[in-house]
Amino acid sequence: MAFVYKFKAVKGVKEQLKKKIEKELAEVEIEILKAQKKIDDLYIELDNIGKSFSEKNIKVSALQFKKSSEIIIKEKIEAADEEMKKLRLKRETVITELEKKSKEHKIFDKLEDNMRERFNIEQNRLDNRKIDEIAVQKFARSKS
Repeated sequence: MAFVYKFKAVKGVKEQLKKKIEKELAEVEIEILKAQKKIDDLYIELDNIGKSFSEKNIKVSALQFKKSSEIIIKEKIEAADEEMKKLRLKRETVITELEKKSKEHKIFDKLEDNMRERFNIEQNRLDNRKIDEIAVQKFARSKS
């Protein structure tokens, strides 16, 4: 008689949910990398603006343009930093959810192992009972 795990379907669903969350975590990680690259690019652009207007004789309009460009880029950096904070928070919630799903998966694995162990013990007990019965019948035949 073969072992049939009665929670196999539930375990499969839990495993699919875990894979879905792992995929979501990977997507969030990619979004974080993109946001970090965007922030890095903005800092490079800010640095380039600072270097491009390093002449001593600068017109007032160019200086005003430089300051307004710096302000705009700094605002973009702040917005990107806020987006990064949101993404990190989202990553933390997804990691927490993934940990929960992993624990559930481990619980079902342990349950399956325990049920398989009990099944094997019961199967061995039945097999031993049959072997004992056959031995008794052989002994009874040899006596008669």
